This record gives sequence, C-alpha cells and structure tokens, in this order.
Amino acid sequence: MFCRWRRCAWCASLLVVVATAPVNEILASPQPLLMDDHVAVEEDVSLTLNAALTEAVANYPEMVVLDARLRQANAWQRRSRSWIADTPAISLRYTSDRWQQDERLTEYEAGLELPLWRWGGRHAAKSLATSFSTVSTTATVLLNWRVAGFLRESLWDLAAAEDDLAAAQREAELAGKLRAAVEQRYQHGDVSRSDVMLAEASHLSAEYKVIGASSMLVDAQRRFIQLTSLSHHPPFKAEDKCVRTELSPEHPALLHAEAEVRRAAAELELMRKTAGGQPKLLLGPRRERPAMGDQFEESIGITLTLPVGGAAHRSTQVSVADRALADAQASRAHVVRDLAAAFHEAEHELAVVEQSLVLAVQVSDLNAEQFALAQRAYEQGELDLFDLLKLQDAVLSAQAEKRLLETERKRQIARYNQALGELP
Repeated sequence: MFCRWRRCAWCASLLVVVATAPVNEILASPQPLLMDDHVAVEEDVSLTLNAALTEAVANYPEMVVLDARLRQANAWQRRSRSWIADTPAISLRYTSDRWQQDERLTEYEAGLELPLWRWGGRHAAKSLATSFSTVSTTATVLLNWRVAGFLRESLWDLAAAEDDLAAAQREAELAGKLRAAVEQRYQHGDVSRSDVMLAEASHLSAEYKVIGASSMLVDAQRRFIQLTSLSHHPPFKAEDKCVRTELSPEHPALLHAEAEVRRAAAELELMRKTAGGQPKLLLGPRRERPAMGDQFEESIGITLTLPVGGAAHRSTQVSVADRALADAQASRAHVVRDLAAAFHEAEHELAVVEQSLVLAVQVSDLNAEQFALAQRAYEQGELDLFDLLKLQDAVLSAQAEKRLLETERKRQIARYNQALGELP
C-alpha cells in the first residue's frame, strides 16, 4: 500500500508540472545558459598543464610580493658588502663670540661620521642577506606550488561541470526519444493519455537539469579564466601518479618554512651584534681663530665613539627578534603537520575513489542490461511506463556516477601529487 501511495504521489507531481507548464515550454529544447559577455573555454590539445600554470602564476596577484622579496634580498646584499654599518652623516659646527664679548673668536668645524661594524656584525649581515635570497627563491617555488593546486582544482571542476552537462543532455535526449515513442503509441491507441503526460513531464524535468548544468559550467569556466586569463584549457588527462609515498624535505612548503626559520635566526644574530649601538668614527678639519688673534689655525680631528652598557635596552630589541624566531619555528611545525594531514587525506581519498569506481562500473553495466530488458518489456505491454522511467533514472544515475568517479579519480591523483609537492 505504501509503495502504491508513493507511486501515485510521484505521478501526481509530474502531472502537476505538465499541467502548469505551457505546451511550447515542454516541447522546446533549452539552450546552454550563457551570458552575452561570457567566453566559452574550449579544449586546446597543444596546451600543457605546465604552460597553463605559467600563465596562472604570471596572472596571480601575489607576484608583486615576489618582486618585493627580491628587491629586499638585493638591498641586504648591497648593505652587507658595505664597509660601514649604517648611513654616514656630515656634521658642521660654527662658534663665534660676536654676539657676546666680540673678541673675534671664530671656529669652523666639519666632520664625516662613519658608523662602524661591531665584531662579527658584518658577517651576521651577510648571513641575513643570504637568508633573504633563499626566502625569495623558495617563495617563488612555493607560489608556483600553491597556484598549481588552484589550477588543478579549477581544471577538474571544469571537467566535472562538462561531465554533468553531457549527462544532463544525454538524459534529456533519452527522455525526448521516450516521449516521442510514447506519443506514437498513444496515437495507435496502445497507451493512455496519462502515459503521454508522464513522459512529457520526465522530458521537461530532464531539460531543466540541462539549464542547471549549463549554469554550473559557466561558473567553472569563469573561475578558470579568472585564474589563468586563458580562453582554452589543457586536455582532461590524468597525471602520472607520483611514485613517492612519503613527504620529502624538498617539498616547496617545507623549504620555504625552513628558509623563514633561518632568516629569523639570522635577524636575531644581527640584532645581538647591533642592538647596543654601533661604534662611530668622526673625521674632519677644524679652522679656528683665537680671541684677539689675527691668524686662523687649521687642524684635523679624529673622534671615536664607543657605546657601552645599556644591557636593559639591548635586551628589549633582542627579545623582539627572538620572538620572531619562535614564531617562525612554530609556523614550520604547523606546516609539517598540515602537509602530513593533507597527504594522508589525499592518499585515503584516492584509495576510496578507486575502489568505488570498480563497483560503479559493475552497477552501471548491470543497470544498462536491466533497462534494455525493460524497454522490450514495455514495448510488449508487459511493463508500465512508471516502472520503465524508474529503471531509466537508475541507469542514468549509475552512468553519471561512473563518469563522476572517473573524473574524481583523476582529480584525486592530482591532489595526491599536489600533497607531495609535485609540480605539473
């Protein structure tokens, strides 16, 4: 009784759809949902995933950060090669008593102040400059790896959207053929009018799915264009699965995290060498005329200034760099954890998809065979249309699931490679 009630309710809902929809809306085939300014992304067999990655990286906003990192590294290289520790300064001094006793006392003094490196300070600056160069290099590789992940996901989103649209169009095509066959049988008096309405409702429902799948494809194409600025995509070809089964120290994220730790350590060392201030050497001529004198006397002076003490002040500056090093070390530990979790997740998901795909192929083949038998039974009047439509839905669902898993397997291989740090 319950099954009969569900069957009647399902039929009634389809009949309501047909009854409330105009005839021309039922019979018309919907066109793919495209905006006037949308550019469809077509396949280009000559375009490789690596070439698409190059375009995506060049189009990525963080490229300006890479340029800034490189300029920073170059600036520190120039500073570490300098013989002075900081910016030199010129000092000028003039002394006169013309506004007091006016005994013609006059002094002119000029000097060039040169900050000097502390012992080991220049070596620490060179180490920091090297670490900045390493950070700049690893940041470039890291950006390529991150964008590769975005590109892989976008590409397989595009593939899944095209599969969904193809499945929806196939369903609409089958529903249209069935509707035409039922109408023909109705004209010969073999079936009732309710079968015709049921077939028309099934066709209309399938065409609505085409509209929805077209909209999803447009969204996937726009995301791909935004990421790569390309109007073509590489073939949907599965990547070769990486033979490694564990994370490598050469992983781009690990290399960059380690480089950041070394940079922070180099900054701490430099701060320890410079926090107390730099020695300063002042060189300059002096020209003076004593009070009541007539002749100027000229001399050259050398002044050396050495900072002393100030441990309380130095410790506050050093503590800032020490905290930055601790943050970098903690960030590296988080990166290791996150990468390990992502790899195990990718490994697990790939195994699940591969096992599911084997079963999906078997289910699809079995449902297809059952549907072929059901079609012949319906043509001979041994099966009603409602049961035939249920079998048709099962066949289409099984085929769509198989295609979905085939695409998902390719996506999971890409994720597996991505998790291991492999670039296309």
